[in-house]
Amino acid sequence: MSKIVMYVRVSSKIKQDYERQISDLSPIIRNHYSNDPTFDFDNDVEIYAEKISGYKKDYERPELNKLLNKVYSVPSDYKCIYITEISRLGRDPKNTREIYDTLTELRVPIYVQSVGQYSVINGERNNTLSIAIQILMEFADTEAKTFKQRAKSGKLQKVTDGRIHGSNLAYGYMGDANKKLIPDPEEKPVVELIFQLYKEGNGIQSIANTLNQSKIPTRRNKTHGDKSITFKDGSEKSGATIIWDDNTILSILKNTIYKGERNFKVKDAVTKVENGKKVIVTPAEYGTFNAPAIISPELFDECTQIRLSKTNRNYLTTYEYLLKDLFRCGCCGRKFFARYSQNMKVYVCTSNINKGESCGEPRINISYIESVIYNELLQSEKLLKYLDNPNDLKKQIDAELKILEQQKLNEEKFIASKNKELIKLLDLYTSTQSSNKEYYLEKESTLNKELEASQDKLGLINGNILSKNIALSKYDEKSASTEMILGAMHNRPELSTIFRQFIDKIIINTITKNYTLITVFIKINGIPLKLPLKLILDVNASRGTRWQRPIEYKYISIPKMVNEPVFKENVLVSDIDDIKTEVENIAELASRENFGLIDTPQFKIIPRSNWLYIDKSDI
Repeated sequence: MSKIVMYVRVSSKIKQDYERQISDLSPIIRNHYSNDPTFDFDNDVEIYAEKISGYKKDYERPELNKLLNKVYSVPSDYKCIYITEISRLGRDPKNTREIYDTLTELRVPIYVQSVGQYSVINGERNNTLSIAIQILMEFADTEAKTFKQRAKSGKLQKVTDGRIHGSNLAYGYMGDANKKLIPDPEEKPVVELIFQLYKEGNGIQSIANTLNQSKIPTRRNKTHGDKSITFKDGSEKSGATIIWDDNTILSILKNTIYKGERNFKVKDAVTKVENGKKVIVTPAEYGTFNAPAIISPELFDECTQIRLSKTNRNYLTTYEYLLKDLFRCGCCGRKFFARYSQNMKVYVCTSNINKGESCGEPRINISYIESVIYNELLQSEKLLKYLDNPNDLKKQIDAELKILEQQKLNEEKFIASKNKELIKLLDLYTSTQSSNKEYYLEKESTLNKELEASQDKLGLINGNILSKNIALSKYDEKSASTEMILGAMHNRPELSTIFRQFIDKIIINTITKNYTLITVFIKINGIPLKLPLKLILDVNASRGTRWQRPIEYKYISIPKMVNEPVFKENVLVSDIDDIKTEVENIAELASRENFGLIDTPQFKIIPRSNWLYIDKSDI
């Protein structure tokens, strides 16, 4: 007996099932062939079932493509194809019509359950059904597009209103009682930790390992527990077994929602098929909407820059930049980042990351600005008293040590695994008669490079741990002291911790080609003081023939100005001409001889013995 075919299809791989279509068509087929004594449902009926969009072409749908290839090859082997409705065969009117007409010309009937008719009757085309099918196809296409447009319009409105749509929210977010998108108090600290660890030089796999070893649950752990989850590829996993991996961390680092920019596709891409491949004619359009930020835009952009410029595994900076993350640009409001190389050792505004977007604020020598802050701290009893109790400093360093110890453990495990791989490689090479020596040498070289990079990182981690342990050993007094600051001069991790205890942020404004205004916002117990400290840097004196070859470190400390600088979102909004005039007048007075006048501002020249540096060659 010729084969009878049942073709069933649903669009969604997760939310829909085609079993209902099978159960609807089965009794109809049994009834149609109930008078045929040779009919055996189990042997004579073939079922082709798939979960895929009806808008995909026939050759893009594996089961339909397999069925049509068989039918087109030997049409006489097939008695009839059963479908519940014409939209199951396809939703694209043109492609579906082509399939329908080809099968009809081959005299292979299609039975459409929804209208209860065959496409071919007694070997002839059913013209009535043919006309009806065209109407039904156009209606199915319009219905699907209308539903899709309405669904997208509804989602777009929700996004515009700051509400959630669907249940698949970005990690770190939840909906409140009014379905407004808000940070999840349990997940928000995890997102902050991910970005902080990445900024500190940890690789995405290292971060995933840290979260897993710290037993921080994934979203699936919490929502599904031991329940089974079906993924798009058809695989199933228990929610309890899903752990953090590098792809999850990378997707979080790429998602702009965490800095307050929620992206939503407002227009689908326009595509066409060329040589059997889909080609994008017009790319999809995305809109950006406001969302509650979890991290600052500056931190997100900094991590993006690190991610885009990374060329090796688990990059960890060799240097401790004392003021990184504290600087803000008074011209554009963005953060500064550090650039350290043989010819450039500066802090520079992040507006310079993307070509053509620089705000124009000049860079500033790392050693110079760090030395100025350090010198001012040493000479100011007022600043010294702002330092927190050493016990609070100890807590901060303890927390940093825990992260470093976890990083050390991750790296040691990685090194151990690579050593095992090397041993296995050697055993395999010596135990076989393979002549492919080049392959083994290449594999060995790759493993050795990974080991070398990891061992370098482990050395840096151990160095940081040692520095922080040395710092901890000094925090046994009741209050901060000048001796403590002096002792930390060449322990950059310790000094960085001290700086962050009393500095909230530092805003940089270039006033003239000779003078830069540094506005230092001081904090007590985390609360910024209203009146910041102003420092006027004589950048001309600090310049030699190159940025890394300064001549003299000098500056003026100003507790209060007539034209106090006013900032909005870190951008200077005061009249720049008034500030320029006052800065030039102060510098002019400071350049003159004092004659014993107490209130006359004076340049402070930092002795070379108090210059801070990453490497002695910096000065």
